[in-house]
Amino acid sequence: MKPKKCAIVTTPRSGTHFLRFTLNNHPWLQFAGEFFRGPLFWTKKWEYVIQSHVYNDIIDTGMNHLDYVGFVWHLILDSDLDKNKIDKFIVLERKNKLEQFVSLKIATQTGNFAYTKTIDKVEVDLNQFFIFLNKNRSLYSDFRNTTQDYKNIYYEDLCDNFEDTIKDINDYLGVRQIALLSGDLLKQETRPMKDVIINYEDVKEYDRFW
Repeated sequence: MKPKKCAIVTTPRSGTHFLRFTLNNHPWLQFAGEFFRGPLFWTKKWEYVIQSHVYNDIIDTGMNHLDYVGFVWHLILDSDLDKNKIDKFIVLERKNKLEQFVSLKIATQTGNFAYTKTIDKVEVDLNQFFIFLNKNRSLYSDFRNTTQDYKNIYYEDLCDNFEDTIKDINDYLGVRQIALLSGDLLKQETRPMKDVIINYEDVKEYDRFW
């Protein structure tokens, strides 16, 4: 029997690397990274990528013992994907949108998305932040409103309540409960936001929104 398909639905800087590598420690799960980038992303050949990589290549290379194969679906990049071809969705979101925005800003400025490389301080443009905030929330809301079968997971719960969060995911997928080693948690920034953001006092006035 061929594995079912599962997508980790998320936006950048939400702990995707951490979750994906953790789930890949399960013997019956295998999650690939972000297929929908580079030339195929720019030409928007979604159907080709899904069919070629997820439905054929991964499944037909000795992985028929798996319960699920999957990939990362970045809502901000891959909004045109056909959800009907995917069986399960793990919706990964970050509660603290300011920390997510700052992490993305640092990654963009340094050019390092896959590993930690911090900078001294950053300035948060409030207009840019609110555009990011509204877009982020809208993407998640639109997905949830048009999808029935999904599991909500928060980055903060992965960090603070790792074992129970992974158990919830295993229950949702219906796979055997196995104690999994955590993936690498590579944070762009570990300092408090007040020590990272130059104009933190200005940003703090709007903390009810993030």
